[in-house]
Amino acid sequence: MEILGVAVGEHGSYFWVAVLSFISAVFPLVSAEIVVLGLAAASPTPNVILLAAVATAAQMAGKSTMYWIGARAVSHTPVRYRAVMDRWEGRFRQARGRVGSIVLVSSMSGLPPFYVISTLAGAFRTSFVTFLIAGTVGRFVRFASLAWFPGVVRFMAG
Repeated sequence: MEILGVAVGEHGSYFWVAVLSFISAVFPLVSAEIVVLGLAAASPTPNVILLAAVATAAQMAGKSTMYWIGARAVSHTPVRYRAVMDRWEGRFRQARGRVGSIVLVSSMSGLPPFYVISTLAGAFRTSFVTFLIAGTVGRFVRFASLAWFPGVVRFMAG
């Protein structure tokens, strides 16, 4: 029975990783990175791949929401922000062939903030498929690295 309790507790943790990762994608004051790092550090043998996959799927669901909000909101941009939007749109248009690279770097590093890039990608009608693939790869690398880190520290310390 003890094994069953551990499995339920572990899978319940993944549920909360998914919930908090989605919330983090839409409300950046919540940090999915801290959630992933915390669960990986709290578990003696975390399933790094599962943890990264759950966080990635939930984050990309949330970032896809931001993409579509950006796509819908661009027509409602206040006049005072239009110049800024036009400048960013020019940058995106010039980087048309490199938008996937921008999304990949942003989703892996957080620079520029992936929240902003997700919304702008939608606002400027970049390819959703490119956004989704590059963002998913980048987020998975980011979360897998974070989930892997506590195990490396334990190994080196021990």
